[in-house]
Amino acid sequence: NGATGLYTGYGDYHKFSPWVYGNYRTKKLNIYGSSWYYNNKTGHTGTLDMLMSINGEESSFYNKRKNTFSPKGFGARYGLDYSIGKKNTIGYLGIAYSGESNGKAPSTVTVKGPAEKNYDYIEAENDMLYFWFGQTHNLNFTRDIGKGEYLNIDVDYVQRGSGNETSVLNKYFRNDTAQTPSYIQQKGDTKTKIALAKIDYEKTIFKNWALETGAKVSWVKIENEFLSSNGTNNNDVVKNDNASNDFNYNEAIFAAYASASKKWNEKWFIDLGVRTERTEAKGYSPTLDSTFNRNYTSIFPNVALSYSIPKKYSLSASATRRVQRPNYYQLNPFSTQTNQFNYDNGNPYLNAQFTDVAKISWGLRDAYFFTLTAAQTLGQMTKVIDQQEELERQIHTTMNMDDFFNYSLNANVPIKLYEWWGINWNLTLYHNKLKSNIDFGNVGYQINSFNLNMQQMFTLPKDFKIELSGFYNHDSYWNIYFVEPHYKLDFGISKSIANWRFNLSVKDFLNIREGNGGVFQNDINMPTTYKPESRKVTLNVVFKFGNKKVQKERNRKTGSEDILKRTSE
Repeated sequence: NGATGLYTGYGDYHKFSPWVYGNYRTKKLNIYGSSWYYNNKTGHTGTLDMLMSINGEESSFYNKRKNTFSPKGFGARYGLDYSIGKKNTIGYLGIAYSGESNGKAPSTVTVKGPAEKNYDYIEAENDMLYFWFGQTHNLNFTRDIGKGEYLNIDVDYVQRGSGNETSVLNKYFRNDTAQTPSYIQQKGDTKTKIALAKIDYEKTIFKNWALETGAKVSWVKIENEFLSSNGTNNNDVVKNDNASNDFNYNEAIFAAYASASKKWNEKWFIDLGVRTERTEAKGYSPTLDSTFNRNYTSIFPNVALSYSIPKKYSLSASATRRVQRPNYYQLNPFSTQTNQFNYDNGNPYLNAQFTDVAKISWGLRDAYFFTLTAAQTLGQMTKVIDQQEELERQIHTTMNMDDFFNYSLNANVPIKLYEWWGINWNLTLYHNKLKSNIDFGNVGYQINSFNLNMQQMFTLPKDFKIELSGFYNHDSYWNIYFVEPHYKLDFGISKSIANWRFNLSVKDFLNIREGNGGVFQNDINMPTTYKPESRKVTLNVVFKFGNKKVQKERNRKTGSEDILKRTSE
């Protein structure tokens, strides 16, 4: 059996993405696969007013921009499972893809105040090309030994590549008279190789205790090349040796875990576990002849206890520790220039962040759920800004903060008004606090806020279904950017006819989605506005074919999903 579909639509720009999936099975063999193609375009507009003190007086650099991106590419996922007897299954899963995105970000900068002695207006042309490709190969062996005993082994090999070619042409004007322009061209290339082996074992021991244990080892090798050139146009660029750089990164993570869980009286459930990880990383820049090493061992305990009476209520409590490592691109010691005033710097000394989380949850009638959470993050990775007013520029870098605290209460409440009308409300009240002392000042904030999500479903005659959904986010922070309240509403209608399913939707049909705010930290006073693409009309069509009785493919993953998340930007 199988299915094929098409996602298409239009807002300010086109969207087009067809796909196909197939699944073939015999008594011992299962072959499956899917492929897809996408050709989309999206964009947004925004403003940024960078206020700086120049010679003791305030100068304004008012930036107005319009960004567009046109990603397109294709990919395939394919797999095979073969059963050896009734207990053993060997499988292969592969993924291959390739794509690129062309972007343009024209902008203007109006300068007022003492800084306009050099120029009072800038026209900037920013052209961007990003490309990516990769393949993942996974071998899997599973054995169902029986009586609650299982063995699972995964071996992965991944190759990925990505790169970019960007250019910024700044045209300066003073009293409507053109000045000497500046041109910056930057090229980056990244090659990534990942190898991984993982084993998991489950067994029922003692009196219905479920024991799970396993180990995992991964190796990552990344090679980065970065070339930066300067000139007045694309015909006279010269390599900038101070900004160009190569950077190689190697990482090995060795992990092991064990957990035990038990359910008794159909009411109580307990889960106890611990995971330990050893990380060994090395970064080397042959250009700068600079090396750093990072070796550390971490322990992650987990405990959870719950009590429930089915269809009446449930109560649970848990405590755990989590880790989030930097994405690999954040470690590159490169400085990319997005316009005349803004630089994005990598940070090879960025460390992983560790979060301790405690939760208490209460459920009622298997429908209403309330969760109270307290969390503290050490080394919170946050993008901060070093404003260098004497050079009229800002340097954006992701750094580790001292402490981040989060306390929240979440409520999920479904309401069925009629057989044909149901509403689901999800409300989160929270208190966030960030504080840190870094080289160029104190960074932080403290906020009490909330967000609300709503989904309404209407079932009409002849099995038509209408969905109205939306959200409201009150004051919030993204990194150190303050974000004012923002909201939107989406509308959709769906219908199934035999093997066909149609879904027509309009995103932000009231055209109310915006994201305004800014950065107001230390000496930085920078209000911003943001307007994404709106009123997107999309159509999603799915057609299913073949024998519906054919069993689906195994629901499994490769062993490298968590590492692959760190390879993307």
